[in-house]
Amino acid sequence: MRRRSSGLAGVASVYIGSVVGAGFATGQEIWQFFAAFSYHGLWGVGLAALLLGVAGACTLRLARLAGCKHYGQMLSLVLGPGLAPVADVVLGLLAMAAVGLMLSGAGEVFAEHLRLPAWTGAGLTATVSLGAVLARGRGLAYVNMVFVPFLVVMTLAVSLLSWAPGPTGEAMAAWVGPWWPWAAVLYAAYNFVLAFAVLAGFGGGLTRGQEWGGMVGGAAIGFLALAVARTLVARPELGRAWAIPMLVLAAEAGRGWFLAYTLALWVAISTSVAGGIYALALRLEPYLPYRAACVLAAFGPLFLARFPFAGLVGHFYPAMGYLGLVLGVAVVVSSVKRR
Repeated sequence: MRRRSSGLAGVASVYIGSVVGAGFATGQEIWQFFAAFSYHGLWGVGLAALLLGVAGACTLRLARLAGCKHYGQMLSLVLGPGLAPVADVVLGLLAMAAVGLMLSGAGEVFAEHLRLPAWTGAGLTATVSLGAVLARGRGLAYVNMVFVPFLVVMTLAVSLLSWAPGPTGEAMAAWVGPWWPWAAVLYAAYNFVLAFAVLAGFGGGLTRGQEWGGMVGGAAIGFLALAVARTLVARPELGRAWAIPMLVLAAEAGRGWFLAYTLALWVAISTSVAGGIYALALRLEPYLPYRAACVLAAFGPLFLARFPFAGLVGHFYPAMGYLGLVLGVAVVVSSVKRR
């Protein structure tokens, strides 16, 4: 990324856009990992935000110090020559799967809520996201700086419009489970995988101060997740009964809010897809011209859009969580050793 187009806000917005995808914006991800644990889950949001902030900042620091151009170089740095080649292949496959999963989600949004063919949503999302990254990192940063604020405003607005007192007394006590810290760790781990692949390619144009984009992005993600989680704690029936509880809340606020949040959901998907395309294209660039690599990264995973979003999540997210745990620990340890 060029410095003039990758300030602190640009780096932070790319981080937010990489993490806040379909699962986050629907509210179902926040329900499963945080709100299902009632108010204890709100502490989990804070823990996950801290982990994402530290891991993001450490990734950016290492990328700057080593001048990394893609995530393959970062893997060699943090895992060594023995594990890096295996992790490189696994991460590439998971990044491709993540793009395909998001395209599947886009197709379902178009089919279920806009009454348009699913392939239209998947194809349009792939095309728009491709356009965002053809200008390399500066294009990705610009698109995220334009779209992420809209996503933030819509998420906060729907959460505040739906504000209600939460459960108290015996109902809350019976609801809380003991595993909220582990849920927070898992949430941070699997969300870090795609973000790692994106941030690792920033090394060539970063300044020291821009490393804080990881902490700023983590804090912003935590703030958004806290707003959504607090809303779902107050309305637990939505998380239990609906696949997209935030869209249900938006519909309760009115038709205009429903349409606006549907657009915000598509924006969340598109920014994540753009980040995945960018990471894959940088990794393929040693073998292909950059633009050809972008086209392959955008349209290659489209075959996965034929499968149901929920089914893809069940297959790929556990693997992403395991890899995310390894990468998160390795990045932090490597960053500490370089002090």
